[in-house]
Amino acid sequence: MGNPHLGPIPGSRQKSGTRAFPVTAMTRTIPPIRAIAARTRATVAVRALACFLNLVLAVVSMNSRRFTVGSRGSVIVVNVPDAQRQLVLQRFLARGFRAWAAESGRVALQQAREQRPDVILMDMDRPTLDGWESTRRLKADPVTRHILVVALSEDTQTDKRNQAMRVGCDGFEAKPIDVEHLVACVENLLPAQGV
Repeated sequence: MGNPHLGPIPGSRQKSGTRAFPVTAMTRTIPPIRAIAARTRATVAVRALACFLNLVLAVVSMNSRRFTVGSRGSVIVVNVPDAQRQLVLQRFLARGFRAWAAESGRVALQQAREQRPDVILMDMDRPTLDGWESTRRLKADPVTRHILVVALSEDTQTDKRNQAMRVGCDGFEAKPIDVEHLVACVENLLPAQGV
């Protein structure tokens, strides 16, 4: 009798020459087409969302850019390797901090003067104006001396911790970075600062 999704049009018998043939047309929307269209729209929406999230992650991973999300305080992550830096930034952003990265101690000093963050997470083991010299300069400058500095180092011996405190660090965290512990450390430092 024909396709169940197609029905005859009233007066569907038309003559072609001497032979009559039935003319059928779509009298209703075919449900599978609706489902396909809905899936296509959903797929496009998911792909657009994925592209947006990839863009956000690309922006977050860029060095020396500021990202404002919350108002719990502001944090600069300095000299931390890419994979860890992204994780640290994402965690601080998720916890309501404003967070951004600086690719070197020199960039961090400039950003500290311009942006006045609450906390700087300083990797002490990297070259290009290492964390030790960057911290000395931060603490010697009247504009930036109030900024809290947390030292990040692979060397966890007591003398390194003491050296970090002597140059002006307010906290010390071992690498590889335990992100949850690092966030808790910063949260514990900030109330004392009045943020």
